[in-house]
Amino acid sequence: MATEHLDVVVREGRGRSCRNRLRAEGKIPAVVYGRAVGSLPVEVETRAVERLIDRHGAGGLVELGLKGGGRVKKYHAIIKDIQYHPIKRHLQHVDFQQISLKEDVTTHVPLRLVGEAPGAKKGGVVEQHLRQVEVSCLPTRIPEAIDVDISGLDLGESLHVKDVNVPEGVRLLTDEEISVVSISAPRREALEPEAAEAEEKAAETPPAEE
Repeated sequence: MATEHLDVVVREGRGRSCRNRLRAEGKIPAVVYGRAVGSLPVEVETRAVERLIDRHGAGGLVELGLKGGGRVKKYHAIIKDIQYHPIKRHLQHVDFQQISLKEDVTTHVPLRLVGEAPGAKKGGVVEQHLRQVEVSCLPTRIPEAIDVDISGLDLGESLHVKDVNVPEGVRLLTDEEISVVSISAPRREALEPEAAEAEEKAAETPPAEE
């Protein structure tokens, strides 16, 4: 995974007035925490964080350019928590965990379905039950996504976490028995549209008077 750069500035002030100021400037409050930085309140441009999440998801590796006290220090970090407005759904707050490139980290990686399932060709419905997994690996080995090949799935079949192949150096932490994707049988109406329509008409027809 490529490392993105993101500028953050040590934040002065807290509370509603600070949040309103940042919102007016197109920014959001955030926190950077870790062994080398302790816990620092910062501010960051909203669009920059949104672009980062769009490109690499919530678990991507980022190089922070931390500005404060007239200096800029660079730290590697990953996003550990994202808060959205419960109604408007706009980005409100982000937590960054400062990390070492030489130590394993725990993060979440999205699952990406690839291939065409034979069951889908027969009219079955592809149902993805799990969209991300928790992994442990070196920060430089965090994959942008993990592919799940469904080209062998027929009607009624499924894949679980234990069936997912991960890149070398990546360890899955999610329960291996959780279902990832399944191919459900098509509804009878889809297989026999004429018969289903006839049954519906019969049900709607009132019984003959005796």
